[in-house]
Amino acid sequence: MPPHTSRNGSAPKRAKGESSYTPLDYPSIIECFEDNDALKKFNTYFATLVVQISCPIDLNFLVNTLQFKNLDQLHGWGWLECLQLRGPCYDNLVRAFYSNAKLKHDSNTHLVQSIISSVMGQEITISVETLSIYLSITNEGDDHHTYSYDTSLTRPNYYVGNDMDIHDRILHLMFTWIVASISKHPSFRHNDNWMGHYFRTNHPLNLASIIFLNLLEVVRLLMSSNKTLRYGTFLSYIFRTQRINVIVDPVRTINSFIDILIAHSCNCKLDGKGNWVRKLDQQSLATQALTIPPVAPQSSDALRSPPSPHTVYLIKAINGMSLQVDV
Repeated sequence: MPPHTSRNGSAPKRAKGESSYTPLDYPSIIECFEDNDALKKFNTYFATLVVQISCPIDLNFLVNTLQFKNLDQLHGWGWLECLQLRGPCYDNLVRAFYSNAKLKHDSNTHLVQSIISSVMGQEITISVETLSIYLSITNEGDDHHTYSYDTSLTRPNYYVGNDMDIHDRILHLMFTWIVASISKHPSFRHNDNWMGHYFRTNHPLNLASIIFLNLLEVVRLLMSSNKTLRYGTFLSYIFRTQRINVIVDPVRTINSFIDILIAHSCNCKLDGKGNWVRKLDQQSLATQALTIPPVAPQSSDALRSPPSPHTVYLIKAINGMSLQVDV
């Protein structure tokens, strides 16, 4: 089965766009707590935890500029609307949601059925079924992720992804910045890319189930670790759809998207013919051409003179086009 993706260790550093203020500055959210004990729990364990927001996809970039090869799959699996979800995040209300969260178990199997919480006095039930409704995603596909996966997708810890196809790189960012967010940073961990196997084999995943399992992981471990509070964007959207009084909490807006700027930061760019190529490939070709020594004079009876450095450079540049990404 795919590798476990939980992370242990010290508190994560706040990336750009992550919250830095504490809820004590905004006493109106006291209404989120039933009594002093609940408020004390919030201030002790949750008040300073980082709330993570999405980095939504720019659909126009995927369709027209990149011509993203997995676009039909995302549409067919019912993921596109969710991956574009944007809107203000209410960090303290998200913290309150996690602070008040309790698990509801099936009386027979003892498996977790749902997460029950309350925000501003209003109860919220999070399950695979309700997430499907709230986020307009289908409750279909593999919900256990137990299929064997291609172990070649597992990357070493020092891997940075510079040799990846731009389409696979963007797909990876969707996983780690939206679907199963770990950190707002484009670097790899050794097991981040296992979901790519399901796209390569066209084996649909249940997005509602993935989100629920990640929420469940956070709720279970919250008071024993410095967990980042995932899905701030999704939970804030649910608060608004449920008409919860969100104006008591300052908004934090999304300021980063999976778009052409992100593609450029992933060591890729458009060449003069509109094809996506790796920056390092072109740079290395240019460097090699500049370091080629001058060609020694040839005798007049030579059958053919060797190419000049300029010609060598052009040949290498032309051959380099074979490294371009097919779109």
